[in-house]
Amino acid sequence: MKNYLISYDLNNFDKDYSDLIKAIKTYRSALKILDSVFVIQTSSSAFEITSYLKEYLDENDEIIATELTEDTAWILQGKKSDELARLFT
Repeated sequence: MKNYLISYDLNNFDKDYSDLIKAIKTYRSALKILDSVFVIQTSSSAFEITSYLKEYLDENDEIIATELTEDTAWILQGKKSDELARLFT
């Protein structure tokens, strides 16, 4: 399994994006690390991830999925840091 960072900008403030969040959480070890950033584990490619999540976005929304490598660093508060570190062990 690979670790991917998913980041998004949701630009329709009147829309309920709960289905997008549910879709992201279907991936293994989905961890919300920042307001609009998740880290997931999957065997899918970045293209497959964004293609799957695209159906939950409006045309003016933006999303990126990128594979995280061993050369990844962060400063996070609380247990999020420990949970993220576990994905790399």
